[in-house]
Amino acid sequence: MALCVSQQRPKINEHPKDAVAAKDEPLTLNCKATGRPPPEFIWYQNGVPLAPSDRRVVLPEGSLFFLRVTQNKREQDAGVYHCEARNSAGVAVSENATLQIAVLRDDFRLMPKDTVALVGGPVVLNCTPPRGIPEPSVLWIKDGKILDINGKHHSLVDSGSLLISEIQPSDSGKYECSAQSMAGTKTTPPAYLKVLAPPTIVKSPHDTEVLEGQGFDLPCGLTGDPKPIVTWRKESGRLPEGRSRKLLDNTLRIEDARQEDEGKYYCEGHNEGGNVTISVYLYVYEVPTFMEAPVDVMIREGEPLLLPCRAKGRPAVRIFWDRIDRKHVDNNDVHHHEAEQAAAGDSAGGRKKRAVSWGFP
Repeated sequence: MALCVSQQRPKINEHPKDAVAAKDEPLTLNCKATGRPPPEFIWYQNGVPLAPSDRRVVLPEGSLFFLRVTQNKREQDAGVYHCEARNSAGVAVSENATLQIAVLRDDFRLMPKDTVALVGGPVVLNCTPPRGIPEPSVLWIKDGKILDINGKHHSLVDSGSLLISEIQPSDSGKYECSAQSMAGTKTTPPAYLKVLAPPTIVKSPHDTEVLEGQGFDLPCGLTGDPKPIVTWRKESGRLPEGRSRKLLDNTLRIEDARQEDEGKYYCEGHNEGGNVTISVYLYVYEVPTFMEAPVDVMIREGEPLLLPCRAKGRPAVRIFWDRIDRKHVDNNDVHHHEAEQAAAGDSAGGRKKRAVSWGFP
């Protein structure tokens, strides 16, 4: 009695798919089919049946396995592949699948350069990676460590350039742009970012009043990166020679103040990031002194009396007269050329003098 077994035409259940493979790495292109009797599989590359090779093998279920993918002048695995499933009932052909060999070109299309930027502003370090299959991803490395690009302080723009928002002194350093894919890694030469902080005032001088002969300090506290160079100058004339010096904290110290020291002074700071100027006015006062003082006199009753009194000082001196046993009177109310009979006949001994300079107690 003969046994009749029905035949079934092959049917592709899993088609191969496009793939990108790293050179010299293994790869599998899938192809699975059913049929009765079980089908045999034949693979084609660019429409040509694959020749036997020790680098690849067709697995029992039909998939094509590469022990290592090769791309050279003699052997090139890149191409368009499809499989055929055959049995006595017919043939089934799979869809095409393209195999590409991963590659990373040699040259960066745009590389970062040494950059100088001002603190607080944005800066862009340019980088356009090499073309490749697949297209490489971009990483940035700062001072040997992978940079955390979180989209806030750091973000990628224009296919790989690094945007740093509100740059800070801590952003100074060595930057490298790295392109990575399954084909390998390429990194640019380092570029150095230098962040400048213009001079800013941390301790400002104020208009100052001193007495002649005294020493005084005019502070000028500045900060910046790099450290600002600080100079002092006088609006009119030079700084006092032999009596002035700049201290380590940039304070201007002047000894033995004199009238010619009075005037406007400027503290100026500058660095690569910018300049700043602070002005301050110095007033030099002179303690009131008598140039001519009254002396004891004796006169007859009814005679005119003149008591001399001259004083100097800065600011202008105002003279008051006091009688020992009475409240003082303003010199503006006293006429030197008038006779003061009461003064002549006063047994208490006349008047005493007092010179006052406004602005001093």
